[in-house]
Amino acid sequence: MSEPNILENRVIDLTNDAATNRVSVPDFSRILTSDRREPACSFCESPGHNVRTCRHPDREKLHECAQFMYLTTCHYLKRYPNTERTHKLWLDNLSTSEYKILAKLNRLETDSKTTREQYQEILHEHYIQYAEEELHDVTSTNTTTILNLYIDILLTGIVTDIDSMIYAVTKLTMIIKNSGRHLMDMPRFRYWLGNHMDDYYRFRQLRENRKQKPTMIHTPSLAKDDHDECPICYTEMKNDSVVQLGCAHSFCGDCIIGQIKSSRKPTSECAMCRATISECRSTSKKLLQKLSSSIA
Repeated sequence: MSEPNILENRVIDLTNDAATNRVSVPDFSRILTSDRREPACSFCESPGHNVRTCRHPDREKLHECAQFMYLTTCHYLKRYPNTERTHKLWLDNLSTSEYKILAKLNRLETDSKTTREQYQEILHEHYIQYAEEELHDVTSTNTTTILNLYIDILLTGIVTDIDSMIYAVTKLTMIIKNSGRHLMDMPRFRYWLGNHMDDYYRFRQLRENRKQKPTMIHTPSLAKDDHDECPICYTEMKNDSVVQLGCAHSFCGDCIIGQIKSSRKPTSECAMCRATISECRSTSKKLLQKLSSSIA
């Protein structure tokens, strides 16, 4: 198998995996289980052994993710030197237990005194060397970063405009850097990214529907002996209950509150002339405060 196919085949696998309807929901049961009778492995969280003797299949999964990350990034760096460091950021975000697993799989010289920083340096140099050897004879100019590759695979259909695109790319960048052994798990990426985008669209909907409060203006000059009936509820209005809108139509305070709160739009309209309610005037400061606090 030629070197380009190493990347091409893995990208095809990722694309096909992402195209399915399967969404991988992480299993939180082991995380939430507190009744452990003996120490558990810091890598797989299973009891009865430690990270040095772990045989969990995620070991190979993590190793394959490291290979893929460094192959993809180093392939890009061959054409655009010093422009990308996602591979190092991804590696730096692994746990010390994962460093120990990778060091053992690759038969690297480490011991109990090896520090986290030393693991990072040793593993980074190892996977750089691995990628350079694999890509030595590759001349293809069809290069891309991990981020752009995942944007193409994952963002179709979940972004609707430039704002949602910016948000999704920001979150995807964070997910990639923190993905660890799940770097190539596209259903899991869809689950993680989908949660972020659900929150984004929910917040944006609330923001778009948030009521725009009219300007409250204390106007003592509106006081007079007699007021008309409220055009909505027909109750006689008084100085401490009447509210005059910017269009000069007047209503009782309770009806104005109901009018504004019942509107499904951010703004509300006068019941008489349909003008946007931008101002509320009253002789009563207490009524204006009630209006302001009632309109969320």
